[in-house]
Amino acid sequence: MTSPYTFNKRIMTGSMSNVFDLNGPDGRVILKVATAHNAKREWKNLKRLKRVHNVPEPIAYFGDSSLEDKLGIKLNIFGGYTTAFMMEYVPNAAHLLGNKQDYTFFRHVKDIAENVFEHNLGLTSDARNPTNMLVSYGQPWMIDWCFANCLPRKKKERKECLGGHYYLLFELESRHTISEKRVFTNPFPRVRIF
Repeated sequence: MTSPYTFNKRIMTGSMSNVFDLNGPDGRVILKVATAHNAKREWKNLKRLKRVHNVPEPIAYFGDSSLEDKLGIKLNIFGGYTTAFMMEYVPNAAHLLGNKQDYTFFRHVKDIAENVFEHNLGLTSDARNPTNMLVSYGQPWMIDWCFANCLPRKKKERKECLGGHYYLLFELESRHTISEKRVFTNPFPRVRIF
């Protein structure tokens, strides 16, 4: 089957998925491609953890022979609106997550954002929910945990990936300390990314 998408470039590579910049029937799109099992699981977690706006179900992706039986989660559409990552803070996250320790850390990062980095954008990068979240103007916004972790390690390579407007990336040394702050840029200046 022929793919409806044409390849622009690979943006990021993670252990479980790849993120591509593509042109498709609905315009330019950022597509995260994973195995069907992982893509469906990730989409369900996005729906379960947050009140998510306009997140379509994973779509079939036929980019090349190595990506057969893969599904793509549409991250951003270039056209004035976003799909996945247009999310809201959920007050009952502790109940939804079923993990008091994780929820305590979620609140801890929220407090840091409100009291220390008040008008900055922050992205915490760790293993699983809810330790990966976007903090925007003191408000935590959950993000896809794999997306945060597949940024290149080298500073130069990160800048090449990210180009555009600035935001802050918080890298965690442990679950309770922010060890490093670096300024990176938004690769999509016309669209609110997360």
